[in-house]
Amino acid sequence: MTGPSSSLFESVAALAARHGLSLRPLADAVVRELDAEAAATSAPPEGPGADCLIVHGACSRLDAAQRAGLFAHVARGLAPSGVAVVACDALPGALDLAPLRALMRFHVVRVQDPASAIAQARAIARWHLERTRRVFSDANLALMERVVAEVELMADDALLRVLRDPTWEPLSLVDLAAELGRHGLRWLADVTVRDDGGPDDELPPTIEHADHGDDPLIRQQYLDFFRMTRWRQSLVVATSGLGPAVTPALGRAITPNG
Repeated sequence: MTGPSSSLFESVAALAARHGLSLRPLADAVVRELDAEAAATSAPPEGPGADCLIVHGACSRLDAAQRAGLFAHVARGLAPSGVAVVACDALPGALDLAPLRALMRFHVVRVQDPASAIAQARAIARWHLERTRRVFSDANLALMERVVAEVELMADDALLRVLRDPTWEPLSLVDLAAELGRHGLRWLADVTVRDDGGPDDELPPTIEHADHGDDPLIRQQYLDFFRMTRWRQSLVVATSGLGPAVTPALGRAITPNG
């Protein structure tokens, strides 16, 4: 394997090692790449489970039933000590895009030609930004500049999915973890996170009084709220594959973003 997935595997292996999990070197590992939508309705291939499953496509583009199919596929397709990389649009930050997403979808709802729909969506986004400059406060403008810049940077195929996909369900980390848990899977850490670049790891002193202890998932969820996390790519493991060596690592608060 070469290219971006190879680099991602190396990052995943290093992160897994920090949590007491050992992956085989890339040359020996069974690495499979999945399309999220296709995997939601298919069974894993016969043969040994994968040391690493890389899921392409955000599971937030699937509805609840489709996500259940995807996570069942991942659970059955992993080797006992394997890991999966799962991405999703994250709450609360992904909601920043929701109003502009709704405007673009409304604007091109009757435009059949994909190229024309993409061009018109980008045009209405730019027009809305200019209107925001004239009408609203600096705070509104800063947010609109950020989300329009994100639209401008989207590849055409990614933007077309935003315009055409009927489902978009950003997930909070605790909800993602709960859905994974129903299939014997566990969120371990974040490989990458996209947020607004705000304060990194400061938590309120009241967290210790909320009966959360040092649960790393709860810690990261707090950080998501404070950082307005918008997108995450997470390391997921089978609960049955967590041996004694990984337990202490999971019992301590982790470094933000993995």
